[in-house]
Amino acid sequence: MIIPRDPPFDKYVDHRAMAFSQTNPFGYDEEADMSAGWGAPATQPTLSNDTLKNTMKKEAVIKDIVAAQEDLRTLLGRVQTVQAEVDKLSSGNAMLQMYIDNLTKQIAKR
Repeated sequence: MIIPRDPPFDKYVDHRAMAFSQTNPFGYDEEADMSAGWGAPATQPTLSNDTLKNTMKKEAVIKDIVAAQEDLRTLLGRVQTVQAEVDKLSSGNAMLQMYIDNLTKQIAKR
């Protein structure tokens, strides 16, 4: 949105209107268009400094939350990888324990 720094001209001189004193045959009123000025639309609410600060704080908190969620996803992936390794090692240990038990039984029979 563009907001002019200077106030609108109060003393607008339309040289074309002065040269031709006829009305516009197309029904377009340039003077009414120019008298509206450059101000912001009346329907648009203005934000106070507190509202702006709160909005900026909320955006910062949302960014922090999104970053924390990404970190949690990374950690969850690592936990799942480590859990898979633990399960594999546990099954290997169970197989080795059965092998040791079988060897112990065979030695005991001799």
